[in-house]
Amino acid sequence: RENLYGGLYLEHYLSSKIKISLDKIREHYIANRLSYVRQSNQVRLIQFLTQNKVSAIKIKRTLLQYDAELRASLLSEHGVSPVTISPGELPQNLDLLLFGSSTPRGVLGPEQTPFGYHVLEVLEFFPESSFRGLDELYDEISQELYQSHRATLYSQLLDSLALEYSLDTEKRGGA
Repeated sequence: RENLYGGLYLEHYLSSKIKISLDKIREHYIANRLSYVRQSNQVRLIQFLTQNKVSAIKIKRTLLQYDAELRASLLSEHGVSPVTISPGELPQNLDLLLFGSSTPRGVLGPEQTPFGYHVLEVLEFFPESSFRGLDELYDEISQELYQSHRATLYSQLLDSLALEYSLDTEKRGGA
């Protein structure tokens, strides 16, 4: 219990000392931009998965209507949000559909896999060697900077405790 409270206190102390600004995130992105090049083609999409073909066809028809209210209720009902996919992350037939010879566009499917019927809406296609944008990397860079600052503060805290402890030991030993 003491370890848990001590750990929580330490984390609260360290996190209260760290502020990561948008400017710092931008500076880091610009300074390290070459490390954010895509290594393969990627697709940003919304994926719906159902267990029967009839509901998959209904989803596709709803998406093709381009009605904002219907779309919002469909996204909410299925709890889906956009994801970025690279080759090899989906079943083979979906991989071929997305990363085959032609660039995917629009609403695709329904496609059957062992998991059920998939309906995919391609939002963006990113070619290999393109740069990942700051909007895509914001959380990743923010966490990287936070962890770096946290490690530095933790090290400084340990050094100050070691110095304090060694001073106390010397005082007791010298007395």
